[in-house]
Amino acid sequence: MSAVIPLIRRWWWLLAVGTAAATFVGFLVASRLPPTYEAQARLLVGPVTAEDRDILRAAGEQARTYAEVATATPILQGAAARIGLQRPGSGLKSKVTVTASDITRILAIRARDRNPELAAAIANALARELVDWSARGSNSSSKGELTVVEPASPSSRSIGPSTLVILPLAALAGLLGTFGLAALADSFIKVVRDEDDLASVAPVRFLGAVDGRSSSRSNRPLVVDARPSSGAAAAYRVLAAKIEMSRREGMPRSLLLLEPGGGRSSGRLAANLAAVLTEGGKRVVLLDAGEKDDLAALFGVDGGGNRGRALARKARPVRVGELTLDRFRVHGPGFVVVRPRPRQEPLDANQAADTIDFLLNEADLVILAASSIDRSPSSLAWSRAAQATVVVAESGHSRREQIAAALESLRIVNANVIGTVLSRDSLF
Repeated sequence: MSAVIPLIRRWWWLLAVGTAAATFVGFLVASRLPPTYEAQARLLVGPVTAEDRDILRAAGEQARTYAEVATATPILQGAAARIGLQRPGSGLKSKVTVTASDITRILAIRARDRNPELAAAIANALARELVDWSARGSNSSSKGELTVVEPASPSSRSIGPSTLVILPLAALAGLLGTFGLAALADSFIKVVRDEDDLASVAPVRFLGAVDGRSSSRSNRPLVVDARPSSGAAAAYRVLAAKIEMSRREGMPRSLLLLEPGGGRSSGRLAANLAAVLTEGGKRVVLLDAGEKDDLAALFGVDGGGNRGRALARKARPVRVGELTLDRFRVHGPGFVVVRPRPRQEPLDANQAADTIDFLLNEADLVILAASSIDRSPSSLAWSRAAQATVVVAESGHSRREQIAAALESLRIVNANVIGTVLSRDSLF
């Protein structure tokens, strides 16, 4: 059941369309099928009354015998001949149902046909044939006597096909068929699409979903800054609160946002999260540890460290050990972006820890946006050095196996993974 509900959430539209289409087809079929009519003839076995109860009991047993004999081929052939039917007697067997009660001694012969007059004729012919057959028998005692008490008459009401039966069955068949199709299609999709997908591959705390898009305003690319009263901005504030409350010690002083899929969501998420924390009075440094320079592109800083669209003001670079850090102060939110200059040697955990400690001398919090682990070994070093790590999955882009592999790599280096975040194209 735990896998069925997420599947229904993802494919509810397909289930609805499939059920509606099957119901419509069922309606067309039901409306085009010719109606079927039923007629019934009733016969009494034995005398109406008798002082000897053994006679009545024997007549009741005889009624069950007559019910079996009535559908025998010779009886059916005789009935067909009576009404001039050319088909063999066996052709009537599918149209006839005979039941008997050993208590009431009533033999009921029911015949079905698309022609109500023919249905009545079949039932009456079979009743007369059975009466004649019983009269020709060697047993002429009263307990085997057959009397027609109610001949069949044509019915004006059809017994089928019933739209009330066909439509629900068609809808159920459509729902089950579409569900199977959805399950098959779902098995071929390898990317994370929603919270349920993410939870199925990441056995850690789910911290929430955020709007992963950039703001439409070119001079204010952060949703929190451009639309502070929007639901998307509120989602970032809720995320910040969850991160702070997820640890007994409160907000971690160094937080790594890692996206296994190698997209741009971790950079945008880190920048919006930094803007939220800056609103609360914290001094935040945003470290762009990704190989794609996502934050540089977001704020219009080119590969050489020059100002692009005047969204960030260049500050004096600093050197920490063997790392040179370019620094930029972002206009508006007021936090600082730091970007390590490219180097040939991979970063080790000690260098990463020293860099974070250096930045914390002038900040309350360092937020890092790192590249995918399978593309950048340095991401492992940053995850080892950071107090907390959040894995970011981009809806429709991050692959499930990438997230699982990233979590395993983070476990190997003893990174403190506090949860996952889903970045969507839109929340509302």
